[in-house]
Amino acid sequence: MNNNVVLTQYIVNYEDAQRQYKSSDTISEKAINGLKRLVRSSVSRGSRVILITNDKNLNINIPGLEIVVEEVPNEVTTCSLYFIRWIITFRYLMTHSNFDKIALVDATDVLMIKSPFFDMDENVIYVGDEQSDLSTYIVKYEKTNVEIKTFVQRYEYLQLLNPGVVIGQYQVIIEFLGIMCSYIYNDALHDKKFGNLEMALFNYIIYNFFSGRAIHGRQVSTLFHHEAENTISWFMHK
Repeated sequence: MNNNVVLTQYIVNYEDAQRQYKSSDTISEKAINGLKRLVRSSVSRGSRVILITNDKNLNINIPGLEIVVEEVPNEVTTCSLYFIRWIITFRYLMTHSNFDKIALVDATDVLMIKSPFFDMDENVIYVGDEQSDLSTYIVKYEKTNVEIKTFVQRYEYLQLLNPGVVIGQYQVIIEFLGIMCSYIYNDALHDKKFGNLEMALFNYIIYNFFSGRAIHGRQVSTLFHHEAENTISWFMHK
């Protein structure tokens, strides 16, 4: 079996703070159409695709899509869906160490242009980016803790990285998710400083813990929000 995988998530019944609405109790038709694009583009290039969801009643038939149901742990049920998606992905991968290389991507607005799994370096994490920096509103004014806020203010000139595409070997992804989830759990159980979005936390973690071994740019993804394929990027993100 192919041990490289594209992993994505879809969370139901949680507030989407970025888009200002509550996710429905099941996946929408619009989301299904976006998911179909991701699956078709990935499967046609030889990749497995797994959807991790908290929807126990999910019933969709997309050829090539594998569905995994993960319960949201009680400790983080009050967290945003943008944090919960990392938690349930980490829980799943911790019990499925058979994967070699993993691409974590958004479910509904990403498609694969070419497989990333043949051109990856060891111990490197590949991430998406945007044509902006850390001074952008979604990061600068995001509710977070003092540690992360200080970093964002000090290094606001750094390019904005996007968590919609995260790629690496299994151990690298586990390392990334372990750090991400430790911050989320610590905040949920003790600090309660975080808001509802993960952009500041994501950028803080990549720039601090993966300095010198994080790669972003056109090799990883197309220009964000341009909806234009090319011949060099692994993924198109919006």
